[in-house]
Amino acid sequence: MCHHRLNSAVLVAVLAVTFVACASSRANHPSSARGTLVPGPLDAADAFLTALRDRDTVALRRVIHPAMRLTTASDANDGTALMLTGDEFVRVIGRAAGAPWRQRLLAPEVRLDGNLAAVWSPYRFDRGDKFDHCGVVALHLVRSRSEWRIIQLSDTHRSNACES
Repeated sequence: MCHHRLNSAVLVAVLAVTFVACASSRANHPSSARGTLVPGPLDAADAFLTALRDRDTVALRRVIHPAMRLTTASDANDGTALMLTGDEFVRVIGRAAGAPWRQRLLAPEVRLDGNLAAVWSPYRFDRGDKFDHCGVVALHLVRSRSEWRIIQLSDTHRSNACES
């Protein structure tokens, strides 16, 4: 069971890289519902993505809230949700290895209300040059002392019925 949980945790960590495309181009960042750019939450998302790409656990801890939770639902596990704490997630990222991750957000949206923000998007994930999976990802952030920190990351994971 422990080995299965670790493999599932690695899968979840890979899914979390969903936001890598955000870090690659600030010019393509989405607008909020009011049509204005929302730099604070996107800056936090960029820092998170950079830390994931670099597998930098120190930088990752700076952008996640101490109470962060990660939840994923995969077609491979009969839709059963897998959940990790922020600490578990950081440990998984620190141990990650293998082919480079390439993530593409297909239609990102940002929503903001006061000290709460969300980034939501369908995505496509490749390991190296090969398609691995797709789904939808939602990153929720909270602003505390003028800093945006990730409090929840939720995503779906499927291997077919994907957008290009």
